[in-house]
Amino acid sequence: MPVGKENVQITNLGDSSVSLAGFSLTMQDGTQFSLPSTQLNSGDFVNVYFGTGTNSDSSTYLNSKINNVLDDGYGSVTLTNNNGDKVSTLSYENTFSSLNSSPGGATVSNSPGGTTVSEPPSGATVSNSPGASTAGRTSNSK
Repeated sequence: MPVGKENVQITNLGDSSVSLAGFSLTMQDGTQFSLPSTQLNSGDFVNVYFGTGTNSDSSTYLNSKINNVLDDGYGSVTLTNNNGDKVSTLSYENTFSSLNSSPGGATVSNSPGGTTVSEPPSGATVSNSPGASTAGRTSNSK
């Protein structure tokens, strides 16, 4: 059982393989976590846990000593690629609802164990569920 259940799931919805080497997750308070050089084939995902545990093909652990990385009240998580470009930002308040993508785009949704932040294909637009707003090409807020 992982120590610290908070996690983000990253899914590659593109047609080609993507290396997460140089990618990072940044919290609303500016805390940044570098991702390991995990290779994601098309359709693959990885659960990124902020706590400690044993890495596997579908899970990686950042071994953070920080408790409650994801604020229980509100916050945001930004996925940045190895060029420093924002891939996706998920903002949340209290609870998550599913955020759906445009056809052929990316998804940002809640999974049972954490939040899914998926890399959109180049030029994709991410849209949200009713009542949510989109601020920018890959920024999502509830």
